[in-house]
Amino acid sequence: MTALTYDSRSQLRGVIAAGVSATSFGVSITFATVAYAGGSDPLTVVAFRTVAGLLISLAIVSFVRRPLLPERNAMTPLMLMVAGLLFVNYGYNWSVHYIPISLAVLVFYTFPLIVLAVEALGNWRLPAVASLFAFVLAFIGLGLALGPSFAELNWRGLLCACLASVGGVLMFVFGARAARTTGLMTMTVFTHIIAGPLTIMAVFAFGGPALPTTGLGWLGLNVAAAAYVNGLLFQFIAMRLATPALAAMVFNMEPLAVIVLATLYLGERLEMVQYAGGVCVLAAILIASRQRIQPIP
Repeated sequence: MTALTYDSRSQLRGVIAAGVSATSFGVSITFATVAYAGGSDPLTVVAFRTVAGLLISLAIVSFVRRPLLPERNAMTPLMLMVAGLLFVNYGYNWSVHYIPISLAVLVFYTFPLIVLAVEALGNWRLPAVASLFAFVLAFIGLGLALGPSFAELNWRGLLCACLASVGGVLMFVFGARAARTTGLMTMTVFTHIIAGPLTIMAVFAFGGPALPTTGLGWLGLNVAAAAYVNGLLFQFIAMRLATPALAAMVFNMEPLAVIVLATLYLGERLEMVQYAGGVCVLAAILIASRQRIQPIP
C-alpha cells in the first residue's frame, strides 16, 4: 500500500481548513440549541442538515459535472468514515440525555489522542514527545475550559460518548485515506447518500420529525444545517492536506468556538480558568503543527 505523504505547505493549509471546519461545527451546535428551544429535537436537526448536505452537494456535482460515486478502492474507507460520522452524530447527541454536556464533550474529545496512537502504530514508532505533550495539553485545556461535572455519571451516557469518540477516530483515520483518491464533492455526495436515508429512518422510528414552531427556531435550524455543510466540506479538505492526528488535534477548537459563541450570543460568562484552558488548547495546536511530518502507511 502506498504511504500517504504530506509537505509543510499542505500541512498549514490543512490546519487552516480544519480550523474553519471546527468553527463551523461550533456554529452548527450553537444554533442547533436555538432550534431545540423553538420546538425541534436532535434527531430532526441531524436529519435536516444531512438532507440539506445531500441536496447542496448534488446540485454542485451536477453543475461541475463530477462523478457521483467514488472509485472501488475508496469504497471501504468511505463506508468506515460514514459509519464514524453516524456514530458521532447519534452517540454525541444521545450522550447528553444521560450525562452533563461538558462531560460528554470531554469524553468525546479523547478521539484526537486515539488518532495519534493509531497513527503511531501505523508508523511502528512512538509519537514524538512534543506531539504527545501537545495532545495531552489540549485535553487538559479542554477540561479546564469545559469544567465538567462528575456528579452525574451514567453508564449509558458514557457509552454513547465513547461511541462518538470511536466515530471520530474512524472519520479522521479512514477519511484521510478516502480523501487522497476521491474528489471533495464526490466524498460529500457519497457520505450523504448513505447517511441521509438512515437519519430519516431514525427520525420516523422515534415518532417523526419535530419541526420548529417559531421563526427563531427555523432560523436556528437553517443556520445549523448551513454551518454543518460548510464544516463537513472543510473537514474533507483538511483530511486531504494534513495528517489525521493534526487535523483531529485542531478540532479541539470546536468546543472553544461553542463557548465563545455562547458568551457572545447567549449571555454566558467565562471564568478565568476557562480562558486558561482556551490558551492551553491554542498553544497545543501551535506545538503540534510545528512537528516534523511522518508519512502514513
